Amino acid sequence: MEHNGKLRVGVVGCGSLGKREAEIVKKNVPGAELVAVSDVNAESAKTLAFHLGIRGHYDDHKKMFEHEKLAAVLIVTPTYTHKEICLDACKAGLHVFCEKPMSLTTADCQTMNDAAEKHQVRLMLGFVRRFQPAFREMKRRIEEGEIGDPRMAYTARMGGRAPSGIGDWRPVRSKGGGLYSGYCHEVDLLRWCAGEFKSVSAVANGGTYPNCEVEDHIFWTFLFENGGVGSLAASQAYGVGDYQFGVSGTKASIKYATVNSLLIAPHGGKVDKIELPPNDALVEELLHFFTCLREGAAPLPDGMDGLKNIQVIEAAHKAVATGKIVTI
Repeated sequence: MEHNGKLRVGVVGCGSLGKREAEIVKKNVPGAELVAVSDVNAESAKTLAFHLGIRGHYDDHKKMFEHEKLAAVLIVTPTYTHKEICLDACKAGLHVFCEKPMSLTTADCQTMNDAAEKHQVRLMLGFVRRFQPAFREMKRRIEEGEIGDPRMAYTARMGGRAPSGIGDWRPVRSKGGGLYSGYCHEVDLLRWCAGEFKSVSAVANGGTYPNCEVEDHIFWTFLFENGGVGSLAASQAYGVGDYQFGVSGTKASIKYATVNSLLIAPHGGKVDKIELPPNDALVEELLHFFTCLREGAAPLPDGMDGLKNIQVIEAAHKAVATGKIVTI
């Protein structure tokens, strides 16, 4: 629905990221009007609505969908809730921006995609790194053939903090807790920059933190469909921290340096540092979503990107459980 030529928008989930995205819609997205927020914690929804100067606040997203005549909704809630909220939104005829990871299983993701197709609404996934300057420039240079054909890609996302979150869901495997809620970004970037996965092997362990069902460390090796090879490392118990992402091709190699810079070198040649203008990637991500809605275009990354992301992650965890190489 539109009001005064603007798309009416609601946000489900009023935690830190939900608050940030609600603020962006309120202040930074021409053509969109934030009219309501919802959270199972009624006080959180009320507080955010007051902070943003809007009338609508609910403790049930279904009530918000019923009463507010929305055009689109942002789902910024724990992973295990995404499917239900997305299906309800699609049935209500609302376009959906859903934070990552998309859901708990590939089957869930397919159900969400089927619902969006059935009800003829758009579904975008919140892989925000695609909108960060370094990764966007890396993708452009790879697509234009600057490094040649990708032959190797690797990434490491290493940190040190016990799993946390409102409701204590992050340490619980059945609710989608675990490292993949972070490194799903890197899986998306690997697919985006280097190609589709063919197979994966992986090892993992845990036990660092009490009452935690999820892995502390995981290491993958994998093959891409194009014949490239790669690796992924992730940790929630590596306090000194590390972040790496790079791709090597038949002509050159390219590497993430900072969110606003890249390193690139032809094989046997000099390393060049590329400096890029900074941006607010969350703002650009949501501007893309709403621009696509207004223009009738398909936003990217879409629900199929979300599904393939979970498909790869499921394969990695199957490889951990079985000790075998898993074909995707």
